[in-house]
Amino acid sequence: MNCNIFLDKEEPKVSKWEFLNDFPLEEVFNIMRPQLEKVRDAGSVPVRNLSSRVRTKESAPDERTSSQGIGIIGGCLLGFVILIIFISDLWIIKTHLTALFRNLFSFLDRIQTSLRPPRIQEE
Repeated sequence: MNCNIFLDKEEPKVSKWEFLNDFPLEEVFNIMRPQLEKVRDAGSVPVRNLSSRVRTKESAPDERTSSQGIGIIGGCLLGFVILIIFISDLWIIKTHLTALFRNLFSFLDRIQTSLRPPRIQEE
């Protein structure tokens, strides 16, 4: 049995673009330009919709209890450090606020006394 059934016939064309083999490269590009643009436009995908881009903006969920425990401990340590810094600044904040209000009341008192009419002393 002969496996090559096209020995006595002309071989079928491989593609509809086979005739382009006889043209120079610049002409081939000019002939195929509309088809290439159509394929390029049909194959393009907006980058914002790609799952790889979406995954770069989200953290993957991790249901392991060990990873959740480490995360909770890390969050507590960060919170504790911030709390210590805040508590150490409370005394300084109180001192500054006391001085601010003392100066403000002193300033308002001076303005009020300067706006009063002077006393006329009777003899």
